[in-house]
Amino acid sequence: SIHGDVLNANPATEDERNRLIEELKRRGKSTVISRSFPESELLYGKAIDVMAESDVKSGSDPASKKRQDLAILYSNRSLARYHLGKLEESESDARRATILNPVYSKAFWRCGQALGALQRHADALEVYEGGVLAAKNAGASTKAFQKEMEKCQQKIEEEQKLLETTTASAKVDGATPPETAPARSTADPIPESKATNTVKSTSEKKKNEAGATKDSSSNKLFTKSDHVRGYKIVNGKKTSYFHNELSEDAKKLIGDIAPKKLERVDVEEEKKNNSSDDKTSVWNTAGTWEERDTSPWAKETLTQALLSAEYSLPLSSPQPGAVVKITNVKSLNGHASIASVRGKRRYMYEFSTTLEWEMDIPSDGNTCTGSIEFPDIDGTCDGEYEMTNYTVKSVGTAGGAAKHLLDRFVKNGGLKDVLTEKLNEWVTLFQST
Repeated sequence: SIHGDVLNANPATEDERNRLIEELKRRGKSTVISRSFPESELLYGKAIDVMAESDVKSGSDPASKKRQDLAILYSNRSLARYHLGKLEESESDARRATILNPVYSKAFWRCGQALGALQRHADALEVYEGGVLAAKNAGASTKAFQKEMEKCQQKIEEEQKLLETTTASAKVDGATPPETAPARSTADPIPESKATNTVKSTSEKKKNEAGATKDSSSNKLFTKSDHVRGYKIVNGKKTSYFHNELSEDAKKLIGDIAPKKLERVDVEEEKKNNSSDDKTSVWNTAGTWEERDTSPWAKETLTQALLSAEYSLPLSSPQPGAVVKITNVKSLNGHASIASVRGKRRYMYEFSTTLEWEMDIPSDGNTCTGSIEFPDIDGTCDGEYEMTNYTVKSVGTAGGAAKHLLDRFVKNGGLKDVLTEKLNEWVTLFQST
């Protein structure tokens, strides 16, 4: 495996464990982006094992940040297992994540998705209800959860109608369901028509067996039906019609196709030849993974993209012409890097940010301010980003009249939609470098 260096690593100190976990997370993100889910499952599984060991040895508080980080790792492995068709394991990982962090709405979402794929719609509905509560506690939108809940409810109703229809039909016909139908007694008479058919089929079977026996006694290779099935003779043996024997001319044309031993690559020599690149991964002992840190450039360009977010309220709104915009990137944490894996580039990024916004209402001279957070900006978001901790700090003299306006054009749309576009534009820019 190209990740054997980290998967087989055995860190001895707390610092080594933390550095290994970060490396596993970075590689896990890249494999999810490239949809290499078998590798994702292995990398996140290793990170879970190392972090669990770290918790035990460091004696950290179970409610600490490590507990939340562990929930994210379980949730990400759940995603990988979902795409691998390991639905039971996916549901188990996601449920473990909800226990570790009961306000982590993404874990509830992935648990519900796995249960839905398992056709356990009632259980999925219950999980989505928990996801709604988690999203509300985090100040995030619940639209996606509500939509999935409606689908689950529809599926449950369809199953109930099908069950009722089947039961009613069985009562009308006087039929017994297949699983409860009594077995025929050996003493029950067989209808005459069936008995006749049975005699005929038995007679025909005996004739066929006799024909085969007769052919065998005559040392014939084929029965009467073998020519229809497509058998043929090759080197005195009966074989399939599609069997192909290569001629000597064909063998000469193809050449020697026997497996050949590969020569061992001198890793140390390769490392010396590439020593000019001092930004390769410290875990790249096998010479298969090279990574370049692009975090400074990524943070600068991402900050510029977020600060350019601005939305003007439409003429149909209560305050046409009012403008809401991002005024400050209060915090931007995370990293970005570009990895080269056997000649293929993989783009990895993981950020969280807190933004401050402002809405100017020219009609009454009021200015409303507040803040929002995007806790997960990474390759697993698929163009949709969860917005949490929406707060309103000031509404001027507008009072409660501004709440509906802000909910509509900041929290649930307007500025939020513009920010989603800006983030997707930045991802496109990053992946084009």
